[in-house]
Amino acid sequence: VVRDIQGKFAFILYGTTSKVSFVAADVDGNVPFFWGIDSEGNLVIADDAEVVKDRGKSFAPFPKGSLSTERKLRENDKVVAEGKISSTNPSTKVHCVPLGRECWKVWVDVALDEYQTLEVYRATMDAKQLGEAVGSTLAWPKNSIKLLPY
Repeated sequence: VVRDIQGKFAFILYGTTSKVSFVAADVDGNVPFFWGIDSEGNLVIADDAEVVKDRGKSFAPFPKGSLSTERKLRENDKVVAEGKISSTNPSTKVHCVPLGRECWKVWVDVALDEYQTLEVYRATMDAKQLGEAVGSTLAWPKNSIKLLPY
């Protein structure tokens, strides 16, 4: 549905029962939108960069033409991390490499303790192990991403 929306937009939908958020922004990035993680690990989203910067450990402009929903990342059917979908577009780049059809771009919020040293699917200069990827984005195989109840 979001791909069919035309014009300038950025929005957040939050399900109070499911505790799941859905965030989207237009492909041109016409509406300023920023996100990050605060000192307690909560997602912070605002149209004012200073609001996010003042509260967080991490800060970034929300990617143009992207959508995000809270997800848990799995490896061999075990939850290894929690994060948010940043893009599902195969041409989106993660550290200069296009995602391709098999991956989605994810923002890693938390790597579970026992999986801190798990090698990531597509290593970057900054993150070869899952624990090193917290607070940044990675390419993650889309078949290993699943919405799980909280």
